[in-house]
Amino acid sequence: MVNSNATHLEWNQVQSLVDAGKYADAAKAYEVAIEHDPDERSSYWYLGLIMLLQGEETEAQTTWFMPLSACDSDETMHQWSQELLLVLDDEAARQQINTKLESVWIIRQHIRDLDPTNFNNLLLLIQTAIKIDRFHLRDLIEWELLDKVKDNTLSAPHPAILSDTLLELIKSYAFDPFTYDLVKACIPFFEPDPKLFVEGLMNECGRIAFYDGRASLAAHLLELGYRLAPHNQEVLKYLSVFYQNSSQFDKAIDLARQAYDQADQLIDQIMASHVLLRGLMKTGGRWSEVEILFTKHLALLGDLIQSNTLDLNLAQANWMFNSAYSMPYLRDDLRANRLLQNQISHLCQVNVRKNLPQLTEHFSKGCASWREAAKPHRPLKIGYMSSCLKQHSVGWLARWLYQHHDRENVRIHSYMVGYRQRGEDRLNAWYTDHSDVVHKLEANGEAIAQTIFDDDLDILVDLDSLTLDTTCQVMALKPAPIQVTWLGWDASGIPAVDYYMVDPYVVPDNADDYYSEILWRLPRTYIAVDGFEQGVPSIRRSDLEIPDDAVVYFSGQNGYKRHPQTVQMQMKIIKEVPNSYFLVKTPGEDETMKQLFYQAAEIEGVDGDRLRFLPRFPSELIHRANLGIADVVLDTYPYNGATTTLEVLWAGIPLVTRVGSHFSSRNSYTMMINAGITEGIAWTDDEYIEWGIRFGVDV
Repeated sequence: MVNSNATHLEWNQVQSLVDAGKYADAAKAYEVAIEHDPDERSSYWYLGLIMLLQGEETEAQTTWFMPLSACDSDETMHQWSQELLLVLDDEAARQQINTKLESVWIIRQHIRDLDPTNFNNLLLLIQTAIKIDRFHLRDLIEWELLDKVKDNTLSAPHPAILSDTLLELIKSYAFDPFTYDLVKACIPFFEPDPKLFVEGLMNECGRIAFYDGRASLAAHLLELGYRLAPHNQEVLKYLSVFYQNSSQFDKAIDLARQAYDQADQLIDQIMASHVLLRGLMKTGGRWSEVEILFTKHLALLGDLIQSNTLDLNLAQANWMFNSAYSMPYLRDDLRANRLLQNQISHLCQVNVRKNLPQLTEHFSKGCASWREAAKPHRPLKIGYMSSCLKQHSVGWLARWLYQHHDRENVRIHSYMVGYRQRGEDRLNAWYTDHSDVVHKLEANGEAIAQTIFDDDLDILVDLDSLTLDTTCQVMALKPAPIQVTWLGWDASGIPAVDYYMVDPYVVPDNADDYYSEILWRLPRTYIAVDGFEQGVPSIRRSDLEIPDDAVVYFSGQNGYKRHPQTVQMQMKIIKEVPNSYFLVKTPGEDETMKQLFYQAAEIEGVDGDRLRFLPRFPSELIHRANLGIADVVLDTYPYNGATTTLEVLWAGIPLVTRVGSHFSSRNSYTMMINAGITEGIAWTDDEYIEWGIRFGVDV
């Protein structure tokens, strides 16, 4: 019990009572102190605080007002009010440490009432309200926060507190225009030292672009970071990628060139070159520039391999995993492509593990114990890791494996990477319902790897491969004893991956010599589907001014796959088939892709009026329904279709494909062979043209 004879009671003497919820005893101690010394103001401050923590807000305010009412000047009133505010702020900080966030929220609400210009308190109040789900943006509007920031009527904020708060708002409320306006108004506070906020802003914008699919919004927000750090290599690269993904190609390529021109270190040069190459390819029509830059890019990657550097930080090592991503789109060379990718991935894995030695050792010991332990009879625990278990090609295709597992002997763990709950996604809900264990995870490689390790899996299957650097980092750390790559792309070449799931056709017989993984060839096909949902068509021939008796060719791939040599072959087919038209689906790319086709048509003497360009359709279901407008589908090369090929085959439409030497140029081949189809499979450019003409004439 507190000494009731004390005339000046220190707060630390009653904190244990408060923390134990013995508010009556703590209050009694201060009431006694006030009886002995009614002029000691701090006793009123702390007694009111105790009442506040009990929920007696009116009584707390009355207690605080007792000494304040005795003030004889504004100066004294201000001084005493500051004393009270300091008491409340100190206790809010203490309660924060004790994770009693409801108490923190209550105290900071009253600090706001007493001093509405205290910017730091407002920021901390916002953070707390978000954590306990008491926050609404309308609160900030009621506080007139934006106007006060613009008018500079608030106290100077601590940059770290301001940064944390704005990033929390972006994380949860990026889609509300008010958030952007507030961030924009606060930008001047970061001008002396922008690094902390800019790094956090890039991370949040990355989530918005890659996991929410809102690249345009991510670009809009990161433009604010660009104002603060116009020469920051990371900002230039991220912003360029966001522009690319939102089809703002002129801006994207300008920023990528800035990054490329300013880069003076090999790693920065490679990353900037990769981003620029990505932007040029995505437009679908700047192939002369692509070819020149690709040669330079390969030389830079060669320098990286030669350097055998061990100095990459974690972010750089993750970036490097997909630095050769462009290769299969630009050349059909199994040996060269695989050799370079394997070398890059090996170097990246070494650097990832060097940055995380304790985690690496922890996982290594765990996997060794798994191999040595006796295996009790229990269901096999298989984990599937992907950022695409949603309305995405991987999401559409992986369902059938989930559905056809022997669920008596297999337990499925799903690791949904970069999960963000934004509206309804019925495919994501489907995977949740068809999994035994579901983890919806932030895009943090270390945390994901630890979660996988803690689940004690038998097998981990990565569905993303090189399409996502986060999952590359996870696989490099090897949190599971057996690791497999399947479906999402070609193999990653990461040494910690044990197997790559293929079939007898999707890679050639000699492919084993070029993969670091063991090729596990399934007996027939590496991918099979039971069908696709279909919507109602949104286009008809009459809408496109195409005669009913015309032969309609179709191609529906993105800009990366529009290799000019293949486009030229397609124009040769159109030329030789009378009354034929070519429908090209262009998913938002700029006019350069259209010019690529028009120029190819002009070279072959094909009237440009025979070309039609279709925009992105509202949904995959409508896209599939619209396939019915086509008589023949012409595949891309050296990177074939995959999901699109399966959709075409399911729709029963003839397909012409050119077979190459590596996974990406043999996808359509394996799917056709497994469907019992040999017509339309071409092994040379001439055969591709011949099949295209034959199908058109036979329609």
